[in-house]
Amino acid sequence: MKYDLYEDLNLDRSADSSTIAQLLSQRLSITASPEEQDKLSTARAILGNPSNRSVYDAELDDASRTSLDISRLREIAAMNAPAQQGWNPAPRQQLQFDTNWFPVAPGRQRSSSLMWAIGTGLIVLAWVYLFLKMAFLSSAVQQSTGFTGLFEAADALDSASATAFNVVLFTVCTGVGLQLLWNIRMVMGRRKGLSE
Repeated sequence: MKYDLYEDLNLDRSADSSTIAQLLSQRLSITASPEEQDKLSTARAILGNPSNRSVYDAELDDASRTSLDISRLREIAAMNAPAQQGWNPAPRQQLQFDTNWFPVAPGRQRSSSLMWAIGTGLIVLAWVYLFLKMAFLSSAVQQSTGFTGLFEAADALDSASATAFNVVLFTVCTGVGLQLLWNIRMVMGRRKGLSE
């Protein structure tokens, strides 16, 4: 079955597309039923657009075409649809990151690097913290007396050994990480053609 919008909506087929679009817009403004609004807006998208209307009219007049159902009407209405007004995502902005400061000349010494100075400073701070913790531990152990003092000393020693392990681990990981970064910087320097 062919669905005839002109007949169903009582529209004059000889009227131009803009006149039909205005008439359907007026009907839409006074229609409360969602189903009726859907039918009228689909009809306006087809009959109010000359290119969509010509496709619809050709299929309506085609004797070999036996059906023109609602799903096909929706397809025709979606053709040549104007761009949606409203929210458009912002264009992606790329982060501008200047990497010219990162590479180093292959012959440069680590001792002249700020990166190594900061890393070494952090390692020294960790060892100073461990030294101070051990110093306070020894004074706490010397002052502890009795059976409860023995347990307090054991807890303090356990805490100090955990801190010592963490400081050693931090030292090794920081050294390895700094060396890895330094090697990456040197490779980048070679690729950029930096000289000593």
